[in-house]
Amino acid sequence: LSPHKLFRRAFLEEHGIRFPEGRRRLEDHVFVTHAYFHARRISVLADYPCYHWMVRRRDNASLRPFDPAGYYGNLREVLDVVDEHTEPGPFRDRLYAHWYRDKMLRRVGAPGFAVWDADYRRQVYEEVRRLALERCDERLDALLPFNMRLRARLLRRHGLEALEALADVERRLRPQARLRELRREGGEVVLRIEAELRVADAPLLFERRGGRVLWVPPPALAEALAESELEVGREAPSSSAWALLRASADLSEHQLPGQSRLRLEPAGGGALRALLDAEARLDPETAAGGAPLRAGDWEVLAALEVAGFRGDARVLRRVGDERLFLRARRRGGVVEDRRWRRRLRRRLLRRR
Repeated sequence: LSPHKLFRRAFLEEHGIRFPEGRRRLEDHVFVTHAYFHARRISVLADYPCYHWMVRRRDNASLRPFDPAGYYGNLREVLDVVDEHTEPGPFRDRLYAHWYRDKMLRRVGAPGFAVWDADYRRQVYEEVRRLALERCDERLDALLPFNMRLRARLLRRHGLEALEALADVERRLRPQARLRELRREGGEVVLRIEAELRVADAPLLFERRGGRVLWVPPPALAEALAESELEVGREAPSSSAWALLRASADLSEHQLPGQSRLRLEPAGGGALRALLDAEARLDPETAAGGAPLRAGDWEVLAALEVAGFRGDARVLRRVGDERLFLRARRRGGVVEDRRWRRRLRRRLLRRR
C-alpha cells in the first residue's frame, strides 16, 4: 500500500484519485487502495532491484508516537474506501484482515507495546478496541495466525492487563539458530540449520491434550484464556524457517530457497518444545534474486515463525558461538569464512 509506484495521469483523473489534503496519517493507503479497486491492469517489474532506498536521519513521521484518536479516525476512512467498493462477504473480510492485523492488533501486542508510557498505552488500547468492536467482526479471527487470534480475543474480552502480559512474552522472545551441516552438491552449497524460539532462557512450550496441541502460556495469561483459545492445531503449530544472506558491505539481504520441518520434542512435565530443521540451498549464480551473488562476505541469518510468533537469529557455527559467514569470490563460487578458526585458536591459547 505504499505509493512507490507509477500511475497513469489519465487513470487518476478519470476516477478522481487524490491524496487527502492536510496533516494526517495513512493518506497513502487511501490513495493506493482507491487505485487498486479501479485498475484493470497492474504490472510488476521484478527482473532487478529498481528502488533505491536512502537511509537518512530517523525522523520519519511513521516512527514518531502518533495521536491514537486521529490515527484510527484516518484508518476508518481507509475502511470506508473498502466498503464503498465491496459487498459484505469473504472478499471484504480478507481485505479488512490486512488492517486489522497490521495496523490494529500489531499495535496492542507488539514487543514495543509493553514498554510504552502507561497512559499512552491505554489510549492506544482504547482506540483500537473501539474500532475493533465497530468494524471487525469476530469471524475475521479465522484469517489470523494464532498469536494474532490471541490478541484479538484479549482485546475484546480480557482487558489491557492481559494484552500487556502477552506483549511481554513476545518482547522476551529469543530466537536461536545453529548450523548442523554445510556441504556441497555440484555448484551449490547446502546449509542444514536447527532453530528454536525461546522466551528468555526457556523454550516456547506446547502440550498435547485430547488430540490437540495447545500453547502453554505464562501464569499471568493462563487464567485469562480458555482451553479452546490456546489450541494451535491438531498435530502441530503452523511453522516455517528460512535462511537469509546479509551482505557485510551494505546490509542488503537475499532469501535462499529451501524447506523446513517442525519437530515437537519432550521438554519435561508433559510439555513439548518446538524445534525447526531447515535446509537452504545457495547457488552463487542465482542467489541474488536470480542474479550472481556479489563478491564479499555474507552473514547467514535464520527467520523463523512458530504459531505466529516470529524472530530472526544469527546462525552460529557448529563449534563455538561464532557467527556464520560465507565468502563469495569474484571468480565465482562460495566458501566458508575460516577466520573463526584462528579466533578460536587464539582464545584457547589465551585461556591456556
